[in-house]
Amino acid sequence: MAIFSKVLTSSDILRRLSMPENTLKAFPPAQKGHEIILPVKDDAGILWSFRCRIPAIGFSKPVVFGNWFKFVRSKDLKPGDTIVLYKEMDKSSGAQYKIEVKKRD
Repeated sequence: MAIFSKVLTSSDILRRLSMPENTLKAFPPAQKGHEIILPVKDDAGILWSFRCRIPAIGFSKPVVFGNWFKFVRSKDLKPGDTIVLYKEMDKSSGAQYKIEVKKRD
């Protein structure tokens, strides 16, 4: 099931990936103002460990950084490209996250 789809902005590419507020319910529980490690597989089967900061009071959107920038470089992402983040449940291993890249034509 897709958690969200986003057309990337220059801020997403250069600073951090900002995700919609309603994505919080799809991630493991964490205290506000803290970080979680989000393991995400890409379409090539490579496992990425993104750092995801859960917003503190007054902020509404979780943000991804850390290995996100290595992912951006490896996929040669540019503003206007789209990513789709999926969550799949596996009975034995729990939640599995996947990311799909759609390059702008």
